[in-house]
Amino acid sequence: AENGGSANYRDREDVWTINREYKPGRKKNKNELPAALLEKMIAYSSNPGDLVCDFFMGGGSTGVVAVGMDRRFAGFEISKKAFEESVERIEAVRPGESLQPAPRPHIVRNRGKTWSAAESQRLGKRYRDLHAKGLTKAAIVQALSREFKRGAWAIRKRLALIHPA
Repeated sequence: AENGGSANYRDREDVWTINREYKPGRKKNKNELPAALLEKMIAYSSNPGDLVCDFFMGGGSTGVVAVGMDRRFAGFEISKKAFEESVERIEAVRPGESLQPAPRPHIVRNRGKTWSAAESQRLGKRYRDLHAKGLTKAAIVQALSREFKRGAWAIRKRLALIHPA
């Protein structure tokens, strides 16, 4: 990053702010993790060509994401039917097909800057506007963070003061 720190620190700090995936009308294992979460976990814990192992494979999501990110995959599942369906899903993935250039890090430039009354009012209005559009709180915070050039923590803290839950 510009300040000499790690460019992906904030991304790792917010690794758990990922919404559930809803798949109406599609099969889903009850313990299935969101693909975005699996992508981050695999990206931060392995390199292309490494072996990713899932001892409780279920629907095979980890395998699908791992192979898509050009990792090798080994999975185990006690249910023969679930295992066979998972293998079909995983074999349909082309190795490396989901690899994309790394996103540019969101750099915050207002660290430590005090919120003005006008800025707080504008933040509250933008929050209400985005909430009215049906966005999740995580998506709203991410959008406001970019718009106001402040970190997610600063946005959440200010919102808690002007929109107490």
